[in-house]
Amino acid sequence: MRYIHIQFNGLPDNIVLNKFSNLFTITYKTSFQYPNLWALRETYRTGLLPQNHNVFGKYFIDNKTANLIPFFINLEHKGLYIYLLENNVSLHSISIFYDYDEEKIFTIRRGSIKKFRCYNIETFKSFIDKEISLLESVGCEFCEIIVDFSYLYFQGNARVDSWIEDLFNKIISFSKDATIIFSSLYTLKKYSSSFNLIEWLTKKDFISFKYKESSHSQKMINTIKNAIGIGSTSYLQKIFKHFVWEKTKAYSLNEGTISINLREREPFGIVNKGIAFNELRDNIIEELKKELPPDISVLPKESLFIGKYFKNAPDIILISNDNTLKIFNDYEPASIINDNGFAISFNGFISLRGDEFNPACGSGGINVEDILPTFLYMRGIVVPGLFDGKVHTNLFKKEHLEKYPPDIYILKNKKEEYSKDLGALKLGITKDDEERIRKEVQKLGYGLKRK
Repeated sequence: MRYIHIQFNGLPDNIVLNKFSNLFTITYKTSFQYPNLWALRETYRTGLLPQNHNVFGKYFIDNKTANLIPFFINLEHKGLYIYLLENNVSLHSISIFYDYDEEKIFTIRRGSIKKFRCYNIETFKSFIDKEISLLESVGCEFCEIIVDFSYLYFQGNARVDSWIEDLFNKIISFSKDATIIFSSLYTLKKYSSSFNLIEWLTKKDFISFKYKESSHSQKMINTIKNAIGIGSTSYLQKIFKHFVWEKTKAYSLNEGTISINLREREPFGIVNKGIAFNELRDNIIEELKKELPPDISVLPKESLFIGKYFKNAPDIILISNDNTLKIFNDYEPASIINDNGFAISFNGFISLRGDEFNPACGSGGINVEDILPTFLYMRGIVVPGLFDGKVHTNLFKKEHLEKYPPDIYILKNKKEEYSKDLGALKLGITKDDEERIRKEVQKLGYGLKRK
């Protein structure tokens, strides 16, 4: 059986629901509570919630060097590709992102990251068309293409709608005998107002910069921005070094989150644990609630997290429930947002088409952490008991459930492992297998892990 997974992220939600859902046997909405794309992607990859995979955003502070550094995939936790390789499933996968600031296409294929100059939308469309055509000729059991379209819509390229629909029809036409999974981890929403969290923290004197006067601060920010680019890690690292940490009580690294500058946790922490921490956090939460509409939830981390990496989670989380307010971070006061009125929505969908799926399962929802274990069961791979997510067995027909009995293929004990012949509950691979998998994983780009 051949499986084709198409993941189109960053499409307006009305396009997804109106044009594509009728092409599939089942369409379920997906949801993710925590407002960060990096945490969302890692939850999808591992089947674990953020407090268990230790990714709460794109950046974290290195306690040893006090530098701001980006997260890397954590090898401690397996992803879909590793499970497929362990079970000798041949794999073809490519991820494609378009960065309109640099006018470049970024691709990740078998772990190799490449950049291509992309001067206009037609160049991007031609590149995607070629990759879709490649799916038809590749003979792998599991083929996957992941594309992020959000920047095209941020630029106002609404005319891509009909082209995306044509891509779908093309995939459907050459995949009649394959199982097709179409997913979107995040969609786009239209917003009517915005809130710059960094600007607010600075005005309230929770963040302190070396340049107190706004003109000096603005000049410093513009100089750095013009030299190295606003969206780059280098830009944020340079800005980060202009914090006056001995006067900074709270800060925000990742959109929609606030961390208290806590002693013994932060490199230059000034806020004491206990009463001082609680009073400061309560004060920030109350001040934010006065500024924000009631549909924005301002939550302490205890409301969302509990687990192995709880201490690393940000202390305050802002969640937009009405989808009309965009919460963003920019160190430039009165920043002009260049996004054509779109913002990321952490509500997505997954659509399924194949003989194994049960069309009578009804409509419903699925959490992002449920996707990986459900994928494994769909492919007939034993599901370890370590996931935070669950297998949605109601999606499958009786014949699939009988072929892969859930009592055998879905393990309950987090300490249980499995063998390929379903014999002893231990990892049934040899030393040679381990070395082969290690090399394959390196090719797929699984890199450094956070200590």
